[in-house]
Amino acid sequence: VNGFVALEGRKMSKSKGPLLTLRQAVADNGADVTRLYILGNAEGTADVDWRNDAVEATRAHLERFYNFAREVLADKSIDECAEKSLIDRWMLSRLQRRIAEATESMENIQTRRAMQNAFYLLFNDLRWYQRRGGKNQLRAVLSAWVRMMSPFTPHICEEIWADLGEGYASLAEWPAADAALIDEKAEKAEDLLERTLRDVQEILTITKSTPAKITLYTAPAWKKEMLRLALDGIQANEGKLDMGALMKQAMATPAIAEHKKDAPKYAQKLAKAAHSLSAEALGLDEFETLTREKAYLAEAFSVPVEIYSADEAGEDPKGKSKQAEPGRP
Repeated sequence: VNGFVALEGRKMSKSKGPLLTLRQAVADNGADVTRLYILGNAEGTADVDWRNDAVEATRAHLERFYNFAREVLADKSIDECAEKSLIDRWMLSRLQRRIAEATESMENIQTRRAMQNAFYLLFNDLRWYQRRGGKNQLRAVLSAWVRMMSPFTPHICEEIWADLGEGYASLAEWPAADAALIDEKAEKAEDLLERTLRDVQEILTITKSTPAKITLYTAPAWKKEMLRLALDGIQANEGKLDMGALMKQAMATPAIAEHKKDAPKYAQKLAKAAHSLSAEALGLDEFETLTREKAYLAEAFSVPVEIYSADEAGEDPKGKSKQAEPGRP
């Protein structure tokens, strides 16, 4: 059920125009494209605005979905029995989250939110999975994906399902999220890698530099400890960070007290970002994670990459290691 339907931002009228009938929309764009656009454009009784450029974008997304499915079905090198790598575990973990979100949304008749998770966000996950060399879980993902997309694009999903499953996609069991496949460590590791790639690329773009080598420093232990103290303080103080209490605890902690000149500056940064501080960086060995992916980083930037912990920074003539923070090498 939707509210009024507008055409290119203008309210449709049978007598005055403009006018686009559902029959004409299907004839021009196909049933699946029309369904996908309408369900993704508005939710419940919200008004739908039919815009041809956005419809074409929807068509392009659906074509990518179809082509992706055909490529996966034709790929005989996929080994579903192979031992799962880190990126395989990441992909399966992300899939469970998308299934859970889509399931909850469908149960609450939130079709737009369901489609965002079942289509667009899962597509983004798959792009990263393939960029990282992942392949062996593509069939498992496709099976769940087609079943989640069947209510939105039934015709194309039935065509894909004919080569993927048994019977009809519309009658197949809706995928169930498996909590055992949620791998927070894998998700944190990939998030760190993706964020590091983005940050370095941003620096290179802004500075317009072409380095002969890239050196990354991960945060020192004392900053991670100070972040932990700040998070504990925020939790105990109803979301607020007491700077005085934080510094008192910090100076009573030997690992932080050794850096008493730098600690107040870092505490101020934590205070300014108190509302957005996260404990994610505390549960991940960033040095180990980035060292493991050093070859991938070097390939991504086409230059050698060195990874150091700020605790053992080695030669650091410009003092860059002092800028490293938890979650932001």
